[in-house]
Amino acid sequence: METELLITAVVSILTSSALIGFVQYLIQRHDNRKGTMAKLATAVCVQTLDICKMQIMLLIADYPSKVNEILEVAKHYFVDLGGDTYITSLFEDWLNSRGIEKPDWFKNHQKKEEVK
Repeated sequence: METELLITAVVSILTSSALIGFVQYLIQRHDNRKGTMAKLATAVCVQTLDICKMQIMLLIADYPSKVNEILEVAKHYFVDLGGDTYITSLFEDWLNSRGIEKPDWFKNHQKKEEVK
């Protein structure tokens, strides 16, 4: 009888130890995946900003009369993506050269950047 209890206790301890190890493995695996996904999401966001920035530069340089298209891409860059680099001054120069009043969304963006 004592032998059976001892065997049961040992099996229970080994099983629970294996179960704890398995649960730790699953948690670690989940954390690693989450970290990988976060890095991937960051890379995609940076790439999206860069592509949008290049589109603005291309449109301003090669198609400066495409006002609606430039405004659409610029709004996406500044408002949706929160971009703010040297493109801000290029975009502002383009607006001035065309005699276009700053759109409200651009004014709001500039105010937010001043606060930072």
